[in-house]
Amino acid sequence: MLGHFQSDFHSAGKILRAKKALFAVSLRLSVLVLRFPICFSLLRQFCPHTHIRRSRIFDSMSEPDTPGVDPDEEYGVAVAKPEQKKPPLYRVIMLNDDYTPMEFVIHVLELFFNMDQEKATQIMLTVHTKGAAVCGLYPRDIAETKADHVVEYAKENQHPLMCQVDAAEN
Repeated sequence: MLGHFQSDFHSAGKILRAKKALFAVSLRLSVLVLRFPICFSLLRQFCPHTHIRRSRIFDSMSEPDTPGVDPDEEYGVAVAKPEQKKPPLYRVIMLNDDYTPMEFVIHVLELFFNMDQEKATQIMLTVHTKGAAVCGLYPRDIAETKADHVVEYAKENQHPLMCQVDAAEN
């Protein structure tokens, strides 16, 4: 049984030495990529999906006292950030009912959609006369959250006010 434990320790030692060797090789490779442009171009050739650019590299011994450059600053490979597109917008639509007071609708528009008194009154009148009105345009998660909050707040105050979320046309 003791021999079994010794072989486990022996194999664990081999694994640890292998990990150290792999780390040393990867460290040497990264130094080569940073020091020699040919290695860098090979890296770019084998990894075309990444947008890698070379940072300014110099040896602190060869350029002493360079103004505006910190010799202790790290230099290496920087990855460019991908361009992100804006999420699609959704409309929060307030629906008319015959029971919710107009003052409560104005209050909700001011509270949840950050409207001033005049704008909230205009939207409330549109809801009252046309049956529905757009309260705002938001990304889907925010639009759904706002609609849910309005409905929940109306229920807490015993009003049947409803909102729905629809995709906005571009």
